[in-house]
Amino acid sequence: GLVTEAEDPALVAWIQLHQFRLLVEGHSMKALTAMIPLLRRLVIRAGDAQITAYLHMCIAVLEGETGHLDEGTRHSEIAESILEQSDNSSLRSANLVNQGCLAVLKGDIERATNAFHLSKRLTQKTGDPFIASRADGNLAHMHLFRGELKEALALFERTLRDRTFGKLGEVGALDGLARVHLAAGDFDACEACLREIELYKAGYDGHSSMYHVRWAGLTKARLLVRNNKYEEASDLLLKLQRDAMGLNDTAFDVGLSLTLALVCARLSKC
Repeated sequence: GLVTEAEDPALVAWIQLHQFRLLVEGHSMKALTAMIPLLRRLVIRAGDAQITAYLHMCIAVLEGETGHLDEGTRHSEIAESILEQSDNSSLRSANLVNQGCLAVLKGDIERATNAFHLSKRLTQKTGDPFIASRADGNLAHMHLFRGELKEALALFERTLRDRTFGKLGEVGALDGLARVHLAAGDFDACEACLREIELYKAGYDGHSSMYHVRWAGLTKARLLVRNNKYEEASDLLLKLQRDAMGLNDTAFDVGLSLTLALVCARLSKC
């Protein structure tokens, strides 16, 4: 039967936190924030430091994906301070990936790279292929930001070959690979990656607003711009804008607005 809170409060807290972490991808900030008081009560009742750290990790991801970078960093640092005192290298390696992602969004590429490298080293101890792939995927983005396209390409392709971090993680790697091809001017290869993402979306209802999927939509719009298909790009960007309403992803909104401004400027010249 179902485990009740009275029977095992720690197990109940873990289950609810894992469910919350899954919901963070693509659900509204308002709905997710409403869940936090209950989660806090469950975590307090469980009385486990590692569960407490995981709550802060989940909130850090939520805050980061909705543009509250300072608050997200604060929660990830609280989690790190707890996990530094524990022997749970698996949770710590995952938290370091979160810290690195937040640092990227704040423009601190050096700090992000250090966090991803440390996470990768910890996975050599834990043997966790999921986190290792996440670290590699994010290190690939660091190479892309520096214009090191050959290195980025190799890492993205490796993470895709591993296939250890779930379909949504593969979407993130495919989007990264598409960005590499776009930067290199290989539009056909970029389009091929984006078609694979479209196949994923077609098989799963309700995934269009998820983090990696919506960013892939922005990559597709940029490909349309590079191919001088401004009307199509405009239509797609406006759709992405509607789909992202209520998600409060500041970084995505900025990228979308800048691309839309470029499209509008080009259309006014036609």
